[in-house]
Amino acid sequence: MKYNAILFDLDGTLLESLEDIKNAVNKSLEECGYSLRYDYEGAKKLIGNGVFVLIDRAVAPLNLSKKEHDKFQEAMLKNYKLEQGRCTKPFPNEKEALTKLKELGYKLFVVTNKPQFLMEEILSKTYGKDFFTEAVGQSKSSLPKPNPKSINDLVVKHNLDKSKIIYVGDSSVDLETANNAGIDSVLVTFGYDEYTPELKAKATYVVSSIDEFLNLFE
Repeated sequence: MKYNAILFDLDGTLLESLEDIKNAVNKSLEECGYSLRYDYEGAKKLIGNGVFVLIDRAVAPLNLSKKEHDKFQEAMLKNYKLEQGRCTKPFPNEKEALTKLKELGYKLFVVTNKPQFLMEEILSKTYGKDFFTEAVGQSKSSLPKPNPKSINDLVVKHNLDKSKIIYVGDSSVDLETANNAGIDSVLVTFGYDEYTPELKAKATYVVSSIDEFLNLFE
């Protein structure tokens, strides 16, 4: 392969995290007195554009006032942190695969819409501190995907060649992010999107397993 650096999405790509996200949403709805609940498939439709968009999507059917929305947001941010890591874990054999890529000399990065402080916490728990060359989450200084700012900032900071880096994700947002940054992409179909032929056609590569993914770079 022609690449020397690999950038990853987080939820649905590096981590099986949807159960914790779903539980955080449902716990927040319950605390705020709403009967609305999301199952696993329903929760999939909430994610992909960061926690604040997730919050908006979660309560969209309720037509809340601003005060009610703010109350739910406060509950959700609290429960997102509390629930994170109860069930979340790397996909089977993924940490071992990434360790091998590091041994082969690839630089590994994370670019996610998860808030920076939550990202740092869950990556430390699941992959270990400093496993990645750098991990960038959503913060006041960043713009959420599909804006390519976080990728472009990493390119400048680490003197990366865009022709030699690739972005790995599980969703249409991830492919749009890679396209906006002008870099190649890998779509992993074991994540949380709906993997239509139209979506697959937008990726440089499509893989359905960790073994297929590793084979791209060995």
